[in-house]
Amino acid sequence: MLDETIINKQFVRRWGLTFAYVSIICALLKYALCPRKGGPYVEIMLVGDSLIERTNNDFNTGRLIQYYLTYKYPKFNIEVSSKAKGGDTISRIRRRLHRDVLQRKGLSPPLGLIMYWDSDASDIEFDKALTSDTLEAYTADLRFVISELKANIPYVALSGPTIFGEQPRGTNMRDKIYDYYEAINVNITREFGIQYIPTRQKFFNAIPSSWPFKEYLTQDTEHLNGRGEKMIRSAFLETINSWPIWRDASLVFSPHQDLQFLQAAIP
Repeated sequence: MLDETIINKQFVRRWGLTFAYVSIICALLKYALCPRKGGPYVEIMLVGDSLIERTNNDFNTGRLIQYYLTYKYPKFNIEVSSKAKGGDTISRIRRRLHRDVLQRKGLSPPLGLIMYWDSDASDIEFDKALTSDTLEAYTADLRFVISELKANIPYVALSGPTIFGEQPRGTNMRDKIYDYYEAINVNITREFGIQYIPTRQKFFNAIPSSWPFKEYLTQDTEHLNGRGEKMIRSAFLETINSWPIWRDASLVFSPHQDLQFLQAAIP
């Protein structure tokens, strides 16, 4: 009888401690993940094609970025929005730029914006992708879009193209086209003094040489799977965290603690 009483007390104590730990963790998560009502409002917008739209639908990328930023910068009321449409080219983004981004009814432009799309490199017919007329039209449209964004939004970053095929770089069918359009994007970002996020290089660096050359970072050699989404999200956050607006406004956590928290807190 005495042994049963001791066992019951130990059982109750163990489960009581477990309940206490779970309650503390839930309280911390609620604090970290719930949007703040007060503080300066900061909107960060993701603009692009299916690399944003489909990835966001599949993995809630925008919401996860918002959760992270809300946790890290509690003095701000942060919203991450998305204006992405599958199949969009730079000319289509240009046509909807003012309606969707710069002159939204009753809304100011966002404080920060990341534009990520395949940079037309998978949409243009193969034999026309590198003609002078196509490249000139692409460059002119991109220069217009970036100039408008730079004039109206304090923090702008550009990324893409990433990959179309997961074989070693230089052996995929469209690698030459992708490299050419990436070079145009890099030159435009330098011209306007905005950030470029080198997702193409990051992806090729991440694919193991022993991998059978498909579905390591993508679902179909182009659109991101869960592993690819985490890489993109990490690259976006690295860029967003570098913006001066956050200076002296965050909690005192190391980057390792940040990632540890998010990996544990977010499925």
